[in-house]
Amino acid sequence: MTVQEKMEFEIITKFFVNRGILSGISLIESYSALVLSRHIGGSGFMTVFRDEPILHILPNLCNEDISPCEATLDGKSNPFGFVIMIKHGRIEWLEGFSYDGEPWPEELHGYRIHDI
Repeated sequence: MTVQEKMEFEIITKFFVNRGILSGISLIESYSALVLSRHIGGSGFMTVFRDEPILHILPNLCNEDISPCEATLDGKSNPFGFVIMIKHGRIEWLEGFSYDGEPWPEELHGYRIHDI
């Protein structure tokens, strides 16, 4: 698992824990397989997930976006934010972004996740 994937997994897991959904723990074994695509560029990234049953975590009519945390990235001066998009009860994508346009690193070396 890359540092980027590890960070994404921790953010998604934080969301599961905050919602009291324990099934998120089994994601670690299959996290990479759940990713449909990932684009890193500019001041952030976008990871889109496959339509897998483990990601159907809320009632089907639930549509919301959630910002579960922020992170400080090694070598960057300002924190970065994250949004998890839920559509029809399923985690559809995770976006990471700079609040001030600071570029997302081409290769992530370290991070520290913290509550907002």
